[in-house]
Amino acid sequence: MMKYAIPFLIVFLACCSKDQQQGQIIINPYSHRIDTFDFTFLSIKDENQKTFSKLPEKLKKLKETEYKYSHEKMGRITKESSQVVKAILSKPQLCFRRKCFMISNLDTFFESVHAVNYCTIKGVPRIKNGHAPNALIEELIFYNSEDANTLFDYIGHIRNIEYYWDSLDKAPSDMFLENNRVYFIRMRNKYAKGFHKKISSVM
Repeated sequence: MMKYAIPFLIVFLACCSKDQQQGQIIINPYSHRIDTFDFTFLSIKDENQKTFSKLPEKLKKLKETEYKYSHEKMGRITKESSQVVKAILSKPQLCFRRKCFMISNLDTFFESVHAVNYCTIKGVPRIKNGHAPNALIEELIFYNSEDANTLFDYIGHIRNIEYYWDSLDKAPSDMFLENNRVYFIRMRNKYAKGFHKKISSVM
C-alpha cells in the first residue's frame, strides 16, 4: 500500500506547488513570513512629567522669525477632534512588503493622551498669489514620555510609505518629539511647500 501512497504524495505536492505559484495556497509559510511590529501603549501616569501646554512658548519663538507668525486661534480640543488621533483611529495598521505596523491596544492609546492643544498661525510675508504661510499646530501631551515616543515611532514608520500617509492627509506636514509631547505641524495652503519644515525647526 505504501508504494502507491508515495507517488500519490509526490503528485499532490506538485499540484500544491503549482497552486502556490498562482497565489492560491502556501506550502512553506516561512517563505512568506510577515514581520509584525506592535506599538503598545502603557497609559501610566508619570508624576515627574509636566502636562501644561508649551504652545505659547513655541509661538513666541515663531513671532521672532522673519515671517513674524501670529496666532489666529489657540486652545484645547477634544481628542476626537485631533487630526493625528483621527488618523490613528481610522487606520491603526499598515502592512507593506511583508511588514505590518500596528497599534493593537487602541483604547489604551486613547487613554494615554492627557490633552490635545492647538493653534492656527499665519505669517506676514506673502509667498504666492497674495497668500501667506499659515498652519495648524497640534500638541499632544501624554502622561509619560514612553507613550509619546511610541506614537512618534509609529507615525514615523507609516509616513515613510508615502501613499499610505497621503490617504490620511495630503497636506504638507511635519512632526517632532519633545519629552512627553508630540507636535504636529500641518500647512493649510498649498503654496506653502517647505514651510512646515521651517516652522518645526524653529519650535
